[in-house]
Amino acid sequence: MLATVSILFWPLSGQCLRHMVAGDPPSSRREFISMSTTTRERRIVAVLASLVLSLFTLFGLSSAAMATTGNPMGDITNTPGTINVYKHANPGGTLEYGDGNEAVAGGDALGEVPFTLYKVEGVDLVNGNAGWDVVGKITDPTKPLEPALDNQNSPTKVTIDGKKYTLKKIDEKTTAGGTGLAQFTDVYPGLYIVVESKASLPPGSVIVAKAAPFFITLPIKDAKGAWSYTANVYPKNTVSPKPEKSAEVKNAADGVITWTVKQTLPTFDDTNKLTKFRFEDDLSGAGDTKGTLASVKVTVNGKDKTGDFNKELAGLDGKHLVITAKNSGDLPSGGEIVATYTTKASGNGQFRNGVLSFINDVEVGHALAFADLGKITVEKLDATDKTLYLSGAEFKVCVDEDGVEETKDCPAVGTITTEKSLGTGSLDKLKIQKYVLFETAAPAGYTFNPDTPYKADLTTATYNTVTLTIENTKTNVPTLPLTGADGQLLMTIGGVALVLLAGGVFLVARKKRSEK
Repeated sequence: MLATVSILFWPLSGQCLRHMVAGDPPSSRREFISMSTTTRERRIVAVLASLVLSLFTLFGLSSAAMATTGNPMGDITNTPGTINVYKHANPGGTLEYGDGNEAVAGGDALGEVPFTLYKVEGVDLVNGNAGWDVVGKITDPTKPLEPALDNQNSPTKVTIDGKKYTLKKIDEKTTAGGTGLAQFTDVYPGLYIVVESKASLPPGSVIVAKAAPFFITLPIKDAKGAWSYTANVYPKNTVSPKPEKSAEVKNAADGVITWTVKQTLPTFDDTNKLTKFRFEDDLSGAGDTKGTLASVKVTVNGKDKTGDFNKELAGLDGKHLVITAKNSGDLPSGGEIVATYTTKASGNGQFRNGVLSFINDVEVGHALAFADLGKITVEKLDATDKTLYLSGAEFKVCVDEDGVEETKDCPAVGTITTEKSLGTGSLDKLKIQKYVLFETAAPAGYTFNPDTPYKADLTTATYNTVTLTIENTKTNVPTLPLTGADGQLLMTIGGVALVLLAGGVFLVARKKRSEK
């Protein structure tokens, strides 16, 4: 610019102008000065000089204006770059998109999650300020608000500050297993929207709330304030742990099985909220469900909230239990829901059921629980005649605790009495553990030892059944010395003699009293 100004103040001539036009200016100021000029020429030169000055002045102002209306963020070139989308689970619930720079992502990497990249048409980030003015209306680019899309899964329009912009689909990528990375390459500068497709989430996914669509610009400022054509973003999913389930038989005598299912809720934030929650339990293999509905109890963070849930037995067989929160929005973020209910065993064997939990209509997991119930059978036989089954034998059944010597005074969990027909008796619906039996009554005409323990270990039993064969010995009865007719005659004579003897003793005693 200084050179231009000095030229303007040089004494110009027509020859000089010709040199300038020709691109061959005089070699020195002295050459200009030595040139002869006339008054007419001086006037022409003065006019031309004024015109050239005006042109250069305009050029200078134009350049200044160009500089002030250019990209204030720095020089941006139309260079293709890369957008890296890292998909991770987010147990903490905070959705962090990042500032475009590399970061350490929390949670497990999630594979097989699709993302689609859309470009916002009409937003130029290379030439001028207009495009950056649009970006400025999105609020803080590091924590963008959800774009106002016409469709959350396959958008075609986005509204920014009341103005609609057309979206151009650039590409679709699926995150890789192990890294959770979906990489978009050859992406030119501009304003983009990244959309996670909920419809394409893998079956059985623990993802209960997908990341909301978000804006991203390319290029972005790196940690040093320079333009970077590689952007790294970390949209984290809200995930939920799987449910837990257990079974307990509190009283074998009544065969009641108590089922417990627990679900820890994920932590939600303002962009992802809990809208629906329910348990679904198939009780077809869990026993009788006649009293199940009445037994349902639900706690939330340890407080009884049974009234806040709907309960029903559905399905053709009426054995499909559904427990649904009436107002899921009232459930605490990160809270714990525990539901208990009962069924009744019909006998011994293995009882089972599986529960599903759903959060925002997404199946977050499946849990199985088993209730094994056993049976102890006693066969009572004559010790001499093994074909003779005995009825009327009674046994007390106690738990055989390891390290504890059980005696006949142990607390009974049930009793067994042998039947008349087969000489057998049973006790079922027992927990799978070790038991000990004590005989409390023997069949008529037989002896028993009340202190003898009989062990029954259901933990090692086949088909949860233990059969004990226990023998009894007949009672020893004194035998008569003689049998038959002779024996009967002697007994008769002996009886008469005893009567006569008694009569004689009576008479002697009476005579002595009279003599006194």
